[in-house]
Amino acid sequence: MLRNGRFSRSIVIGVLVGALSGCAPKSAPAHAPSATAGNTNAASVAAREQARAFVADVLAGGAGLEQRHSLVMVGPALYAEIKAHDASFEHLGTAVELMNPNGQGSAAARVCSAEDCASFLRAKGLRDFLRQFGGAEFRSATGAERKIMIERSPDNFPEDAPATVAVADENVLGIYAVTEHMTWIELLSKTFQVTFPDLEPPTAEARRIDAARCLKLDSVQLEQPEEAFAKNTSPKDLARGVAQLVDLVDGLLLDVNSQATGTWTIRFAFDDSGVSKVAAAARSGIDRAVFGRIEAGAAGHSPFSRGPELSFQLQLTLRPCSN
Repeated sequence: MLRNGRFSRSIVIGVLVGALSGCAPKSAPAHAPSATAGNTNAASVAAREQARAFVADVLAGGAGLEQRHSLVMVGPALYAEIKAHDASFEHLGTAVELMNPNGQGSAAARVCSAEDCASFLRAKGLRDFLRQFGGAEFRSATGAERKIMIERSPDNFPEDAPATVAVADENVLGIYAVTEHMTWIELLSKTFQVTFPDLEPPTAEARRIDAARCLKLDSVQLEQPEEAFAKNTSPKDLARGVAQLVDLVDGLLLDVNSQATGTWTIRFAFDDSGVSKVAAAARSGIDRAVFGRIEAGAAGHSPFSRGPELSFQLQLTLRPCSN
């Protein structure tokens, strides 16, 4: 369903960048204020060296590349440029939609995390494009360049994060070295294409499905640090698993024609065998037998953890089902 598609993209951004809504292009003031304002020059120099090292490391393609750069986002203009020369790139990492401020259009970007970065950072299209910047000039971004970078990057980046550009002839590459392992890159010298949603009316089946929903997902609260999720599960698996759990709960409420309203929080824990534990407070209007069916239906399904048990809470708003 379309709703799950939108939901999955939000979860990916929430896990990787730290805010479920933090990836939309937006005006400069949307960026978070930084906690530190001093040592600007030293920070800029360090950011330039880190940006230069990132490009050199990707071009070298040595062992452990994905461990040194375990979270990398490619902006929409650069993604389009790479995909035009290497169609396989659109199957690497995870797709991200950057929404316009009015929510009526979006642009496609790409992100990798953890082991997904092994193939992502070694993609021929990415390395071929970055080759021109191997010996390029790296400098701090101008005001105009910084504005473009702010508009095309996640809005939870500090507003005074050092912004670096690499210049090779007419191509200008913007680079945010956000942390030692997290990097954002974008082709500033080209615009990106905005696509608009299909405006055709939904089918009768789609209208019926949407009208029959018994809940709305408000948020997903991770109970361990985001780094633990990035290390032990993939964004795709987590997004798919959460979407399946939402559908499971929604379907079971629909089966009993639930008329419950208000909020409800369900906790799910998962390990290498999939979902292993489910917990929720008793909820007025929902029979405990429904909870038992949620527990049974979720067992063994994604997400999966490669390491320790992880857990999250689905915070839901219930509404009367419509049959």
